[in-house]
Amino acid sequence: MLNINYFKAIQNAVGNKHLKDTKVNETIKQFEDRFDSSINVEYDVTRNDVQQTFIITPKTDDKNKCDIVTRPNEELNIGDIIYWHKLHWIVTDKEFDNSIYNIGEMTRCNRTIKWQNPDTLEIIERWCLVEKPYTSNIKKNNYMSLSQREYQITIPYDEETKLVDIDKRFMLEIINGKPRTYSVTCVDTNTNRYQDIKGGFLVWNLTQDQSEQPNDNVELEICDYVKNSDTNTDTGEREGDLWI
Repeated sequence: MLNINYFKAIQNAVGNKHLKDTKVNETIKQFEDRFDSSINVEYDVTRNDVQQTFIITPKTDDKNKCDIVTRPNEELNIGDIIYWHKLHWIVTDKEFDNSIYNIGEMTRCNRTIKWQNPDTLEIIERWCLVEKPYTSNIKKNNYMSLSQREYQITIPYDEETKLVDIDKRFMLEIINGKPRTYSVTCVDTNTNRYQDIKGGFLVWNLTQDQSEQPNDNVELEICDYVKNSDTNTDTGEREGDLWI
């Protein structure tokens, strides 16, 4: 039975000692031959909606994290979304010594988040990790009470998420028919991205703001919604196509 320590041992043996190509090829063949014998091999998995086989090993100290290993010469990138056991996971780390295979760490996502592209008006939806608020209190003023709550969002870096900037608003909750909306107060575009490799993820800080702005669409759960003239209805359905 293969386990995560075996994977790391092989990776270090080949990568750090710079064995000849013939030895690398021999090790790749041996690893491939033994891959399917692992008790943790998983076939019913997708990576970014494409079927792919992995060896997935849950962390003993954190039920929300798993190690994930590819077959030789198959791809895995930071920020990839893995669908496994009817749950979505985001790859948050990766070992870069990948002479034999790719090995990473994935963290369980807990929800999707939606917004509207301001130029195309397309509704965008992405799986992400929303962490618990680390502040929760009520600030009194002369007009109303504002809940000062902040969430941290971990979300894949892509052509849509990279456009999100300070003051972008999101509708994260609807309680008793009333929306609870949040504004982006910080965008970390550097810490979890590497210029010379694919993928990565972003971290946004969202702080609760004043809800029920005139253009907030509760039905679609979209803040500052702009109706698209190409749509049949206000539900996001486009002629001949569907929104994401």
